[in-house]
Amino acid sequence: MPTRAQYLESYEFPLEVEHDFALDGKPAQWASLHPKDWTFQDKVPFAQRFHLELPKKMFKGERAYASLNSAMSPDNKLLAISSNSEWIVVYDIQSMELKQELEGTGNLHFRPSVKDDDTADASIARPSYTLVSSVTYDGQRGAVPTNTLILWELDKNGCLLIEEEPIDTAAYATLAIDSILPDLEAKHEWTREFVDAANLHADIEKALTRVAADHRRRHNTTIKDARIAGFDATPFSSDGKFLLYLAKNRTTQHGMREPDELPQAVVWDIDAGKEVLNLRGHTDYIAWAGFSPDQQHIATVSWDGTMRMYSTVTGDLEWTTENVGRQCWAAAFSADSKSIVWSSTGGSVVKVHAVSDGTLISTFAEEFKNWCRHLTWHPDGQQIALCADRQAWVWRPFDGPKGTVSQRFELNKDDPRFASIANIEWLKEGRSVALLINEGTTLVWDSETNGKELHRRPKGLQTGFRSEGLYYIIHGEQQHERYVSVDGDGWVRFWSVNYPEGPSWWEKEEQEEGEGKEEATEKKAYPPTGKYVNVTIKPKQEANKERDTWADKGADLWSAE
Repeated sequence: MPTRAQYLESYEFPLEVEHDFALDGKPAQWASLHPKDWTFQDKVPFAQRFHLELPKKMFKGERAYASLNSAMSPDNKLLAISSNSEWIVVYDIQSMELKQELEGTGNLHFRPSVKDDDTADASIARPSYTLVSSVTYDGQRGAVPTNTLILWELDKNGCLLIEEEPIDTAAYATLAIDSILPDLEAKHEWTREFVDAANLHADIEKALTRVAADHRRRHNTTIKDARIAGFDATPFSSDGKFLLYLAKNRTTQHGMREPDELPQAVVWDIDAGKEVLNLRGHTDYIAWAGFSPDQQHIATVSWDGTMRMYSTVTGDLEWTTENVGRQCWAAAFSADSKSIVWSSTGGSVVKVHAVSDGTLISTFAEEFKNWCRHLTWHPDGQQIALCADRQAWVWRPFDGPKGTVSQRFELNKDDPRFASIANIEWLKEGRSVALLINEGTTLVWDSETNGKELHRRPKGLQTGFRSEGLYYIIHGEQQHERYVSVDGDGWVRFWSVNYPEGPSWWEKEEQEEGEGKEEATEKKAYPPTGKYVNVTIKPKQEANKERDTWADKGADLWSAE
Protein backbone atom coordinates (compact mmCIF):
# COMPACT_ATOMS: atom_id res chain seq x y z
CA MET A 1 0.00 0.00 0.00
CA PRO A 2 1.53 3.37 -0.99
CA THR A 3 2.31 5.99 1.64
CA ARG A 4 0.98 9.55 1.56
CA ALA A 5 4.40 10.75 0.45
CA GLN A 6 4.33 8.33 -2.50
CA TYR A 7 0.78 9.42 -3.34
CA LEU A 8 1.85 13.08 -3.44
CA GLU A 9 4.79 12.17 -5.63
CA SER A 10 2.61 10.62 -8.33
CA TYR A 11 -0.81 12.30 -8.10
CA GLU A 12 -1.90 15.40 -10.00
CA PHE A 13 -5.43 16.76 -9.70
CA PRO A 14 -7.25 15.96 -12.99
CA LEU A 15 -8.60 18.70 -15.22
CA GLU A 16 -11.48 16.42 -16.23
CA VAL A 17 -13.40 14.63 -13.49
CA GLU A 18 -16.07 11.95 -13.24
CA HIS A 19 -18.85 14.45 -12.60
CA ASP A 20 -18.53 18.23 -12.66
CA PHE A 21 -20.56 21.24 -11.57
CA ALA A 22 -23.08 22.55 -14.09
CA LEU A 23 -25.58 25.36 -14.58
CA ASP A 24 -28.79 24.95 -16.59
CA GLY A 25 -27.40 21.72 -17.99
CA LYS A 26 -24.15 23.31 -19.20
CA PRO A 27 -20.89 21.98 -17.69
CA ALA A 28 -18.80 24.48 -15.76
CA GLN A 29 -16.14 26.33 -17.74
CA TRP A 30 -12.71 27.57 -16.68
CA ALA A 31 -12.48 31.19 -15.60
CA SER A 32 -9.94 33.34 -17.42
CA LEU A 33 -6.30 32.32 -16.83
CA HIS A 34 -7.42 29.02 -15.31
CA PRO A 35 -6.52 26.33 -14.56
CA LYS A 36 -3.41 27.49 -12.66
CA ASP A 37 -0.88 25.65 -10.58
CA TRP A 38 1.10 27.05 -7.66
CA THR A 39 4.13 27.79 -9.84
CA PHE A 40 2.08 30.41 -11.73
CA GLN A 41 3.14 33.07 -9.23
CA ASP A 42 6.81 32.21 -9.73
CA LYS A 43 6.45 32.89 -13.45
CA VAL A 44 4.70 36.28 -13.20
CA PRO A 45 6.94 39.12 -11.91
CA PHE A 46 4.36 41.10 -9.94
CA ALA A 47 2.68 37.99 -8.49
CA GLN A 48 5.92 36.98 -6.79
CA ARG A 49 5.30 39.66 -4.19
CA PHE A 50 2.00 38.14 -3.17
CA HIS A 51 2.95 34.96 -1.42
CA LEU A 52 4.87 34.44 1.79
CA GLU A 53 6.77 31.53 3.31
CA LEU A 54 6.04 30.23 6.80
CA PRO A 55 8.97 29.95 9.24
CA LYS A 56 10.88 26.68 8.99
CA LYS A 57 10.20 25.85 12.64
CA MET A 58 6.52 25.45 11.79
CA PHE A 59 7.42 22.05 10.36
CA LYS A 60 9.14 19.06 11.87
CA GLY A 61 9.75 15.73 10.18
CA GLU A 62 8.43 14.97 6.72
CA ARG A 63 6.41 17.79 5.15
CA ALA A 64 3.82 15.27 3.88
CA TYR A 65 2.75 14.50 7.46
CA ALA A 66 2.67 18.03 8.82
CA SER A 67 -0.68 19.44 9.93
CA LEU A 68 -1.80 23.06 9.53
CA ASN A 69 -4.75 24.91 11.03
CA SER A 70 -5.65 28.54 10.39
CA ALA A 71 -8.15 31.28 11.19
CA MET A 72 -8.87 34.79 9.94
CA SER A 73 -9.92 37.62 12.23
CA PRO A 74 -13.51 38.92 11.93
CA ASP A 75 -12.32 42.10 10.19
CA ASN A 76 -10.12 40.14 7.71
CA LYS A 77 -6.98 41.92 8.93
CA LEU A 78 -5.11 39.10 10.70
CA LEU A 79 -4.31 35.55 9.65
CA ALA A 80 -3.27 33.03 12.32
CA ILE A 81 -1.68 29.68 11.40
CA SER A 82 -0.75 26.79 13.70
CA SER A 83 1.16 23.58 13.06
CA ASN A 84 1.78 20.33 14.89
CA SER A 85 5.26 21.61 15.72
CA GLU A 86 3.48 23.63 18.44
CA TRP A 87 4.04 27.08 16.96
CA ILE A 88 1.48 29.69 15.90
CA VAL A 89 2.25 32.65 13.65
CA VAL A 90 0.06 35.74 13.23
CA TYR A 91 0.32 37.85 10.06
CA ASP A 92 -1.03 41.22 9.03
CA ILE A 93 -2.76 40.36 5.75
CA GLN A 94 -2.31 43.72 4.03
CA SER A 95 1.41 44.12 4.74
CA MET A 96 2.07 40.34 4.86
CA GLU A 97 4.20 41.10 7.93
CA LEU A 98 4.74 38.54 10.68
CA LYS A 99 3.37 40.24 13.79
CA GLN A 100 3.58 37.55 16.48
CA GLU A 101 4.83 34.05 17.23
CA LEU A 102 2.99 32.04 19.89
CA GLU A 103 3.76 28.72 21.55
CA GLY A 104 0.59 26.78 20.85
CA THR A 105 -1.06 24.38 18.43
CA GLY A 106 -4.34 22.82 17.30
CA ASN A 107 -7.57 24.36 16.04
CA LEU A 108 -7.58 28.16 15.91
CA HIS A 109 -10.54 30.51 16.25
CA PHE A 110 -10.78 34.27 16.60
CA ARG A 111 -13.35 35.58 19.04
CA PRO A 112 -16.13 37.57 17.31
CA SER A 113 -15.97 41.32 17.83
CA VAL A 114 -17.38 42.33 21.19
CA LYS A 115 -19.10 45.65 21.85
CA ASP A 116 -17.38 47.80 24.45
CA ASP A 117 -18.94 47.70 27.91
CA ASP A 118 -19.65 51.24 29.18
CA THR A 119 -19.01 50.06 32.74
CA ALA A 120 -15.56 48.66 31.98
CA ASP A 121 -12.49 50.19 33.62
CA ALA A 122 -11.04 52.52 30.98
CA SER A 123 -7.58 52.31 32.61
CA ILE A 124 -7.26 48.60 31.75
CA ALA A 125 -6.02 47.83 28.26
CA ARG A 126 -8.48 45.63 26.37
CA PRO A 127 -7.45 43.31 23.56
CA SER A 128 -8.49 44.17 20.03
CA TYR A 129 -8.43 40.45 19.16
CA THR A 130 -8.69 37.23 21.15
CA LEU A 131 -7.41 33.99 19.63
CA VAL A 132 -8.07 30.57 21.15
CA SER A 133 -5.67 27.65 20.62
CA SER A 134 -4.40 24.57 22.43
CA VAL A 135 -1.34 23.89 24.55
CA THR A 136 -0.75 20.15 24.64
CA TYR A 137 1.85 19.70 27.36
CA ASP A 138 0.33 18.22 30.54
CA GLY A 139 3.40 18.60 32.73
CA GLN A 140 3.30 15.13 34.28
CA ARG A 141 5.09 12.03 33.10
CA GLY A 142 2.83 9.01 32.77
CA ALA A 143 -0.33 11.10 33.17
CA VAL A 144 -3.38 10.65 30.96
CA PRO A 145 -2.83 13.02 28.02
CA THR A 146 -4.82 16.21 28.49
CA ASN A 147 -5.21 19.43 26.59
CA THR A 148 -5.13 23.02 27.78
CA LEU A 149 -6.85 25.88 26.00
CA ILE A 150 -5.37 29.36 25.99
CA LEU A 151 -6.97 32.66 25.06
CA TRP A 152 -4.29 34.86 23.50
CA GLU A 153 -5.00 38.60 23.87
CA LEU A 154 -3.68 40.63 20.92
CA ASP A 155 -3.56 44.37 20.30
CA LYS A 156 -4.79 46.16 17.19
CA ASN A 157 -1.59 45.22 15.34
CA GLY A 158 -1.84 41.51 16.12
CA CYS A 159 0.87 41.57 18.81
CA LEU A 160 0.50 40.21 22.33
CA LEU A 161 -1.06 42.72 24.67
CA ILE A 162 1.44 41.68 27.36
CA GLU A 163 4.70 40.01 26.34
CA GLU A 164 7.71 39.06 28.42
CA GLU A 165 11.28 39.17 27.20
CA PRO A 166 12.38 35.55 26.59
CA ILE A 167 15.14 34.04 28.70
CA ASP A 168 18.37 32.66 27.23
CA THR A 169 17.74 28.99 27.93
CA ALA A 170 21.10 27.88 26.51
CA ALA A 171 23.00 30.24 28.80
CA TYR A 172 21.03 29.16 31.87
CA ALA A 173 21.55 25.50 31.00
CA THR A 174 25.32 26.12 30.85
CA LEU A 175 25.20 27.99 34.16
CA ALA A 176 23.30 25.13 35.80
CA ILE A 177 25.78 22.48 34.64
CA ASP A 178 28.81 24.60 35.56
CA SER A 179 27.43 25.09 39.07
CA ILE A 180 26.84 21.40 39.83
CA LEU A 181 29.61 19.73 37.84
CA PRO A 182 32.44 20.32 40.38
CA ASP A 183 30.41 18.57 43.08
CA LEU A 184 29.51 15.72 40.71
CA GLU A 185 33.20 15.34 39.76
CA ALA A 186 34.39 15.29 43.37
CA LYS A 187 31.74 13.01 44.85
CA HIS A 188 30.58 10.84 41.93
CA GLU A 189 33.52 10.88 39.49
CA TRP A 190 31.46 12.51 36.73
CA THR A 191 33.54 14.11 33.99
CA ARG A 192 32.84 16.94 31.56
CA GLU A 193 33.12 14.42 28.70
CA PHE A 194 30.49 12.18 30.32
CA VAL A 195 28.07 15.10 30.83
CA ASP A 196 28.51 16.26 27.25
CA ALA A 197 27.95 12.76 25.88
CA ALA A 198 24.83 12.36 28.02
CA ASN A 199 23.24 15.37 26.30
CA LEU A 200 22.42 16.87 29.70
CA HIS A 201 22.70 20.43 28.38
CA ALA A 202 20.00 19.85 25.77
CA ASP A 203 17.69 18.20 28.32
CA ILE A 204 18.03 21.09 30.77
CA GLU A 205 17.51 23.62 27.98
CA LYS A 206 14.36 21.79 26.85
CA ALA A 207 12.97 21.77 30.39
CA LEU A 208 13.73 25.49 30.82
CA THR A 209 12.03 26.26 27.51
CA ARG A 210 8.87 24.46 28.62
CA VAL A 211 8.76 26.14 32.02
CA ALA A 212 9.51 29.56 30.53
CA ALA A 213 6.58 29.13 28.13
CA ASP A 214 4.28 28.26 31.03
CA HIS A 215 5.52 31.35 32.88
CA ARG A 216 4.81 33.64 29.93
CA ARG A 217 1.31 32.22 29.51
CA ARG A 218 0.27 33.40 32.97
CA HIS A 219 -0.75 36.71 31.37
CA ASN A 220 -3.44 34.90 29.35
CA THR A 221 -6.49 32.86 30.36
CA THR A 222 -5.79 29.13 30.33
CA ILE A 223 -8.35 26.36 30.84
CA LYS A 224 -7.05 22.89 31.71
CA ASP A 225 -8.49 19.63 30.38
CA ALA A 226 -10.35 21.52 27.66
CA ARG A 227 -10.65 20.98 23.91
CA ILE A 228 -12.32 22.76 21.03
CA ALA A 229 -14.63 20.52 18.99
CA GLY A 230 -13.53 19.69 15.46
CA PHE A 231 -15.18 19.38 12.04
CA ASP A 232 -15.90 23.08 11.42
CA ALA A 233 -17.36 23.67 14.89
CA THR A 234 -17.36 27.33 15.97
CA PRO A 235 -16.59 27.57 19.71
CA PHE A 236 -17.72 31.14 20.34
CA SER A 237 -21.24 32.47 20.75
CA SER A 238 -22.18 34.94 18.03
CA ASP A 239 -21.87 37.90 20.43
CA GLY A 240 -18.39 36.76 21.48
CA LYS A 241 -19.23 36.57 25.19
CA PHE A 242 -19.08 32.81 25.68
CA LEU A 243 -16.70 29.99 24.78
CA LEU A 244 -17.92 26.41 24.31
CA TYR A 245 -15.34 23.71 25.00
CA LEU A 246 -15.24 20.00 25.79
CA ALA A 247 -13.96 18.58 29.09
CA LYS A 248 -12.98 15.00 30.03
CA ASN A 249 -13.47 14.29 26.35
CA ARG A 250 -11.91 10.85 26.02
CA THR A 251 -13.53 7.81 24.50
CA THR A 252 -15.10 5.10 26.62
CA GLN A 253 -14.68 2.41 23.97
CA HIS A 254 -12.02 0.75 26.13
CA GLY A 255 -14.03 0.93 29.32
CA MET A 256 -16.83 2.96 30.91
CA ARG A 257 -16.01 5.63 33.52
CA GLU A 258 -17.90 7.12 36.46
CA PRO A 259 -20.61 9.66 35.47
CA ASP A 260 -18.55 12.67 36.64
CA GLU A 261 -15.67 11.54 34.42
CA LEU A 262 -17.71 11.24 31.21
CA PRO A 263 -17.42 13.81 28.38
CA GLN A 264 -18.98 17.21 29.07
CA ALA A 265 -19.69 20.36 27.09
CA VAL A 266 -18.84 23.48 29.08
CA VAL A 267 -19.91 27.10 28.52
CA TRP A 268 -17.31 29.59 29.76
CA ASP A 269 -17.97 33.30 30.37
CA ILE A 270 -14.85 34.85 28.84
CA ASP A 271 -14.83 38.23 30.57
CA ALA A 272 -15.89 36.85 33.94
CA GLY A 273 -13.44 33.96 33.59
CA LYS A 274 -15.76 31.29 34.92
CA GLU A 275 -17.88 28.30 33.95
CA VAL A 276 -21.58 29.07 33.61
CA LEU A 277 -23.00 25.81 32.20
CA ASN A 278 -21.88 22.18 32.31
CA LEU A 279 -23.82 20.02 29.87
CA ARG A 280 -23.76 16.27 30.53
CA GLY A 281 -25.43 13.14 29.26
CA HIS A 282 -23.14 11.75 26.55
CA THR A 283 -21.42 8.45 27.34
CA ASP A 284 -18.62 8.62 24.76
CA TYR A 285 -16.36 11.08 22.97
CA ILE A 286 -18.07 14.31 21.79
CA ALA A 287 -16.96 14.96 18.20
CA TRP A 288 -18.82 18.25 17.56
CA ALA A 289 -20.49 20.98 19.61
CA GLY A 290 -21.79 24.43 18.72
CA PHE A 291 -24.05 27.37 19.58
CA SER A 292 -27.05 28.15 17.41
CA PRO A 293 -26.64 31.56 15.71
CA ASP A 294 -29.43 33.03 17.87
CA GLN A 295 -27.60 31.73 20.99
CA GLN A 296 -30.70 29.94 22.31
CA HIS A 297 -29.43 26.38 21.82
CA ILE A 298 -26.31 24.24 22.04
CA ALA A 299 -26.05 20.99 20.08
CA THR A 300 -23.57 18.18 20.70
CA VAL A 301 -22.80 15.14 18.53
CA SER A 302 -21.15 12.08 20.06
CA TRP A 303 -19.66 8.70 19.34
CA ASP A 304 -22.36 7.31 21.63
CA GLY A 305 -24.73 7.43 18.62
CA THR A 306 -26.78 10.51 19.53
CA MET A 307 -27.14 14.24 19.01
CA ARG A 308 -28.37 16.24 22.00
CA MET A 309 -29.95 19.71 22.06
CA TYR A 310 -29.66 21.90 25.16
CA SER A 311 -31.03 25.29 26.20
CA THR A 312 -28.37 27.97 26.65
CA VAL A 313 -30.65 29.76 29.12
CA THR A 314 -31.16 26.91 31.60
CA GLY A 315 -28.74 24.22 30.46
CA ASP A 316 -31.64 21.75 30.32
CA LEU A 317 -31.77 18.98 27.73
CA GLU A 318 -34.46 19.89 25.19
CA TRP A 319 -34.37 16.72 23.10
CA THR A 320 -32.11 13.95 21.90
CA THR A 321 -32.11 11.76 18.81
CA GLU A 322 -32.63 8.03 18.88
CA ASN A 323 -29.38 6.15 19.40
CA VAL A 324 -28.19 4.96 15.97
CA GLY A 325 -25.71 2.53 17.50
CA ARG A 326 -22.63 3.88 15.72
CA GLN A 327 -20.28 6.87 15.95
CA CYS A 328 -21.69 10.26 14.95
CA TRP A 329 -19.43 13.03 13.76
CA ALA A 330 -20.55 16.54 12.88
CA ALA A 331 -23.43 19.00 12.62
CA ALA A 332 -24.30 22.55 11.54
CA PHE A 333 -27.05 25.01 12.41
CA SER A 334 -28.84 26.94 9.67
CA ALA A 335 -28.38 30.73 9.75
CA ASP A 336 -31.93 31.26 11.06
CA SER A 337 -31.36 28.71 13.88
CA LYS A 338 -34.47 26.77 12.84
CA SER A 339 -32.80 23.67 11.39
CA ILE A 340 -29.79 21.50 12.10
CA VAL A 341 -28.03 18.97 9.86
CA TRP A 342 -25.88 16.19 11.27
CA SER A 343 -23.74 13.23 10.20
CA SER A 344 -24.76 10.01 11.98
CA THR A 345 -24.38 6.23 11.76
CA GLY A 346 -20.64 6.15 11.31
CA GLY A 347 -20.78 9.24 9.11
CA SER A 348 -22.80 7.41 6.45
CA VAL A 349 -26.21 9.03 7.01
CA VAL A 350 -27.03 12.76 6.90
CA LYS A 351 -30.28 14.09 8.37
CA VAL A 352 -31.95 17.46 8.98
CA HIS A 353 -34.05 18.09 12.10
CA ALA A 354 -36.11 20.98 13.42
CA VAL A 355 -34.17 22.70 16.22
CA SER A 356 -37.32 23.43 18.21
CA ASP A 357 -38.36 19.85 18.90
CA GLY A 358 -36.09 17.48 16.96
CA THR A 359 -38.66 16.58 14.30
CA LEU A 360 -36.99 14.82 11.37
CA ILE A 361 -37.32 16.95 8.22
CA SER A 362 -35.38 14.97 5.62
CA THR A 363 -32.70 12.32 5.10
CA PHE A 364 -30.10 12.49 2.33
CA ALA A 365 -30.97 9.80 -0.21
CA GLU A 366 -27.50 8.29 -0.45
CA GLU A 367 -25.67 6.43 2.31
CA PHE A 368 -21.92 7.00 2.19
CA LYS A 369 -19.27 4.30 2.26
CA ASN A 370 -16.87 6.72 3.95
CA TRP A 371 -17.32 9.45 6.56
CA CYS A 372 -19.25 12.60 5.81
CA ARG A 373 -17.82 15.01 8.39
CA HIS A 374 -18.12 18.43 6.75
CA LEU A 375 -21.55 20.02 6.28
CA THR A 376 -22.30 23.70 5.83
CA TRP A 377 -25.52 25.66 5.23
CA HIS A 378 -25.91 28.24 2.52
CA PRO A 379 -26.73 31.70 3.94
CA ASP A 380 -30.26 31.39 2.50
CA GLY A 381 -30.95 28.43 4.80
CA GLN A 382 -32.31 26.33 1.93
CA GLN A 383 -29.18 24.50 0.75
CA ILE A 384 -26.44 22.42 2.34
CA ALA A 385 -22.99 21.73 0.90
CA LEU A 386 -21.47 18.43 2.03
CA CYS A 387 -18.69 16.08 1.02
CA ALA A 388 -17.64 12.48 1.57
CA ASP A 389 -14.57 10.76 0.17
CA ARG A 390 -14.39 11.67 -3.58
CA GLN A 391 -17.80 13.35 -3.86
CA ALA A 392 -19.43 16.65 -2.98
CA TRP A 393 -23.05 17.74 -3.23
CA VAL A 394 -25.31 20.75 -2.89
CA TRP A 395 -28.48 19.43 -1.27
CA ARG A 396 -31.88 21.11 -0.87
CA PRO A 397 -33.29 19.30 2.20
CA PHE A 398 -36.75 20.88 2.19
CA ASP A 399 -37.72 19.46 -1.20
CA GLY A 400 -39.47 16.38 0.17
CA PRO A 401 -38.47 13.69 2.70
CA LYS A 402 -35.18 13.02 0.90
CA GLY A 403 -34.67 16.52 -0.49
CA THR A 404 -33.12 17.07 -3.93
CA VAL A 405 -29.52 17.36 -5.14
CA SER A 406 -28.88 20.47 -7.24
CA GLN A 407 -25.13 19.99 -7.73
CA ARG A 408 -22.80 17.01 -7.66
CA PHE A 409 -19.04 16.80 -8.05
CA GLU A 410 -17.03 13.58 -8.18
CA LEU A 411 -13.35 12.80 -8.63
CA ASN A 412 -12.38 10.07 -11.04
CA LYS A 413 -13.05 6.52 -9.90
CA ASP A 414 -9.61 5.36 -11.03
CA ASP A 415 -7.77 8.00 -8.97
CA PRO A 416 -5.49 6.64 -6.19
CA ARG A 417 -7.11 5.52 -2.96
CA PHE A 418 -5.82 8.56 -1.08
CA ALA A 419 -7.52 11.07 -3.42
CA SER A 420 -10.48 12.68 -1.66
CA ILE A 421 -12.20 15.98 -0.84
CA ALA A 422 -10.99 17.25 2.54
CA ASN A 423 -13.61 19.97 3.02
CA ILE A 424 -16.31 22.04 1.31
CA GLU A 425 -17.21 25.69 1.96
CA TRP A 426 -19.46 28.48 0.73
CA LEU A 427 -17.63 31.63 -0.36
CA LYS A 428 -18.73 35.09 -1.54
CA GLU A 429 -21.83 35.04 0.70
CA GLY A 430 -22.97 31.78 -0.83
CA ARG A 431 -22.32 32.61 -4.47
CA SER A 432 -19.46 30.10 -4.77
CA VAL A 433 -18.66 26.58 -3.60
CA ALA A 434 -15.05 25.83 -2.69
CA LEU A 435 -13.52 22.35 -2.53
CA LEU A 436 -10.33 21.67 -0.61
CA ILE A 437 -8.69 18.53 -1.97
CA ASN A 438 -6.72 16.49 0.54
CA GLU A 439 -3.44 16.88 -1.38
CA GLY A 440 -3.63 20.68 -1.34
CA THR A 441 -5.43 21.72 -4.54
CA THR A 442 -8.39 24.12 -4.26
CA LEU A 443 -11.30 24.42 -6.70
CA VAL A 444 -13.88 27.23 -6.60
CA TRP A 445 -17.09 27.08 -8.65
CA ASP A 446 -19.19 30.23 -9.12
CA SER A 447 -22.93 29.48 -9.24
CA GLU A 448 -23.73 32.68 -11.17
CA THR A 449 -21.08 32.60 -13.90
CA ASN A 450 -20.64 28.78 -13.98
CA GLY A 451 -16.89 29.47 -13.92
CA LYS A 452 -14.25 27.35 -12.17
CA GLU A 453 -11.02 28.59 -10.62
CA LEU A 454 -8.37 25.95 -9.97
CA HIS A 455 -5.21 26.43 -7.92
CA ARG A 456 -3.46 23.11 -8.38
CA ARG A 457 -0.63 21.59 -6.36
CA PRO A 458 2.20 20.68 -8.74
CA LYS A 459 2.77 16.96 -9.11
CA GLY A 460 5.43 15.65 -6.74
CA LEU A 461 5.31 18.56 -4.28
CA GLN A 462 5.11 17.30 -0.67
CA THR A 463 2.34 19.02 1.31
CA GLY A 464 0.87 18.55 4.78
CA PHE A 465 -2.71 18.11 5.94
CA ARG A 466 -5.23 20.94 6.19
CA SER A 467 -9.02 20.95 6.42
CA GLU A 468 -9.42 24.72 6.17
CA GLY A 469 -7.27 27.53 4.88
CA LEU A 470 -9.00 29.13 1.88
CA TYR A 471 -10.41 32.61 2.52
CA TYR A 472 -12.18 35.13 0.31
CA ILE A 473 -11.63 38.81 1.09
CA ILE A 474 -12.62 42.13 -0.46
CA HIS A 475 -9.94 44.72 0.12
CA GLY A 476 -9.49 48.46 -0.29
CA GLU A 477 -11.55 51.28 -1.66
CA GLN A 478 -11.58 49.68 -5.09
CA GLN A 479 -13.05 46.47 -3.67
CA HIS A 480 -10.36 44.07 -4.89
CA GLU A 481 -11.50 40.44 -4.68
CA ARG A 482 -8.82 38.02 -3.46
CA TYR A 483 -8.35 34.49 -2.17
CA VAL A 484 -5.91 33.85 0.65
CA SER A 485 -4.76 30.23 0.62
CA VAL A 486 -2.75 28.61 3.44
CA ASP A 487 -1.05 25.78 1.57
CA GLY A 488 0.48 22.65 3.01
CA ASP A 489 3.88 23.23 1.41
CA GLY A 490 4.53 26.05 3.88
CA TRP A 491 3.45 29.00 1.75
CA VAL A 492 0.53 31.43 1.96
CA ARG A 493 -0.61 32.51 -1.50
CA PHE A 494 -2.75 35.48 -2.51
CA TRP A 495 -4.74 34.97 -5.70
CA SER A 496 -6.89 37.43 -7.62
CA VAL A 497 -10.45 36.31 -8.34
CA ASN A 498 -11.00 35.52 -12.03
CA TYR A 499 -14.26 35.27 -13.96
CA PRO A 500 -15.08 33.71 -17.34
CA GLU A 501 -14.41 35.88 -20.34
CA GLY A 502 -17.46 37.66 -21.68
CA PRO A 503 -18.41 40.36 -24.21
CA SER A 504 -17.18 43.91 -23.58
CA TRP A 505 -19.62 46.58 -22.47
CA TRP A 506 -20.06 48.02 -25.98
CA GLU A 507 -20.69 44.54 -27.38
CA LYS A 508 -23.36 44.00 -24.73
CA GLU A 509 -25.06 47.27 -25.75
CA GLU A 510 -25.11 46.22 -29.38
CA GLN A 511 -26.53 42.83 -28.43
CA GLU A 512 -29.31 44.51 -26.48
CA GLU A 513 -30.05 46.94 -29.35
CA GLY A 514 -30.16 44.05 -31.79
CA GLU A 515 -32.62 41.99 -29.78
CA GLY A 516 -35.87 41.54 -31.69
CA LYS A 517 -34.35 42.39 -35.11
CA GLU A 518 -34.83 39.76 -37.77
CA GLU A 519 -31.44 40.27 -39.40
CA ALA A 520 -28.16 40.30 -37.54
CA THR A 521 -26.12 43.46 -38.11
CA GLU A 522 -22.38 43.49 -38.60
CA LYS A 523 -20.54 44.16 -35.34
CA LYS A 524 -19.06 47.64 -35.20
CA ALA A 525 -15.56 48.42 -34.07
CA TYR A 526 -15.13 50.32 -30.81
CA PRO A 527 -16.08 53.91 -31.75
CA PRO A 528 -13.05 56.27 -31.58
CA THR A 529 -13.87 59.72 -30.19
CA GLY A 530 -11.94 61.65 -32.81
CA LYS A 531 -11.33 64.39 -30.26
CA TYR A 532 -7.89 63.93 -28.77
CA VAL A 533 -6.21 60.63 -29.66
CA ASN A 534 -6.14 57.94 -32.25
CA VAL A 535 -7.35 54.66 -30.81
CA THR A 536 -5.89 51.31 -31.80
CA ILE A 537 -8.27 48.46 -31.08
CA LYS A 538 -6.78 45.09 -30.10
CA PRO A 539 -8.55 41.84 -30.92
CA LYS A 540 -10.91 40.86 -28.10
CA GLN A 541 -9.01 37.73 -27.10
CA GLU A 542 -5.68 39.57 -26.88
CA ALA A 543 -7.18 42.44 -24.91
CA ASN A 544 -8.86 40.17 -22.41
CA LYS A 545 -5.70 38.15 -21.94
CA GLU A 546 -3.61 41.25 -21.27
CA ARG A 547 -6.21 42.65 -18.86
CA ASP A 548 -6.50 39.48 -16.82
CA THR A 549 -2.75 38.86 -16.77
CA TRP A 550 -2.14 42.34 -15.39
CA ALA A 551 -4.85 41.88 -12.76
CA ASP A 552 -3.40 38.59 -11.65
CA LYS A 553 0.09 40.05 -11.49
CA GLY A 554 -1.24 41.97 -8.54
CA ALA A 555 -0.89 45.48 -9.95
CA ASP A 556 -4.14 46.34 -8.20
CA LEU A 557 -3.83 43.95 -5.24
CA TRP A 558 -3.29 46.47 -2.48
CA SER A 559 -4.35 50.06 -3.04
CA ALA A 560 -1.34 51.25 -1.03
CA GLU A 561 1.11 50.12 -3.73
